[in-house]
Amino acid sequence: MQTEQARPNVEVTTSVGQNGRVRTVTIPDGNGGVTSIVVDRSGVSVDGQMIAPAPNVTSTAPSRDRDIPPGVMEIIKTGSTGLVLIAIGIPLIRVLGRWLDRRGAAPASTPEVLRRLAAIETAVETVA
Repeated sequence: MQTEQARPNVEVTTSVGQNGRVRTVTIPDGNGGVTSIVVDRSGVSVDGQMIAPAPNVTSTAPSRDRDIPPGVMEIIKTGSTGLVLIAIGIPLIRVLGRWLDRRGAAPASTPEVLRRLAAIETAVETVA
């Protein structure tokens, strides 16, 4: 229960009852009496007499189930998965391709191999 002073001698009390949240406003009438206004789900009553019943309101808010058409979430999931695979797959395929290209390339020539090739070349020329 929560109580607050709205004006001098006017007391506003909020509590939770069977009808949900109940707000009670107590106003002294100046002759020693008190007027009590109660507002809850059933309506508004003054000194125990119902003066305004609550209107019968039904929700007109659209259903959350119909916000997204059927099948759209599956399309979004599939598209997102495809984009992630492409974003990760393309660099991996490029790395694999470069690695395979380097494997087939001739090894680098060392100075000793070059010296031997030069010696073989001069030997072939002398024989010819």
